[in-house]
Amino acid sequence: MSELHRATRADARRNHEQLLAAANQVFTEHGADASLGQIAKRAGVGIGTLYRHFPTRDSLLVATLQGSLLALVDYARALLDAKSPGEALKVWLKAYIKHATTYRGLAVCLPPLTNSASICELVKNAGTALLERAQAAGEARADIDFDDVAVMSAGVAFATQEVKEAARRKRVLALFLDSLDLR
Repeated sequence: MSELHRATRADARRNHEQLLAAANQVFTEHGADASLGQIAKRAGVGIGTLYRHFPTRDSLLVATLQGSLLALVDYARALLDAKSPGEALKVWLKAYIKHATTYRGLAVCLPPLTNSASICELVKNAGTALLERAQAAGEARADIDFDDVAVMSAGVAFATQEVKEAARRKRVLALFLDSLDLR
């Protein structure tokens, strides 16, 4: 491999990392619908470089959240051995909803992401396994699937992300979990 080729690859890796760091900062400050141009500028690259690395906003969001998404998958897998499947699902859904508020406005993006990005597909499969286990044990409603739960979770996350009172956020979350008949 030529020295020029190695330098280009190192530069591309550096740009990729700078874009992820800048995206995390800008999404944290301005929400999931933040300007991609602002992200590129903060990373010190042009918008074309951003799009070469991340062709869509969704791909950038998923890449920025990859570690936390994988942690959700691992958490779900660990909970599959819990004594109470309904309680395991409840605990995981609280983590899932908390994750949906990582960036303001992220909750709106989550349902479509779970159907498009491979890492989000892992999250969906992990949530589905917990839900189906709770349903099989008679500890959750039998007439729902994880797509229903994901959409409702996104709604709860969206509705509570700006609520200042912790008691109100907890109440809305409890009402949601009660709607699943978790025992």
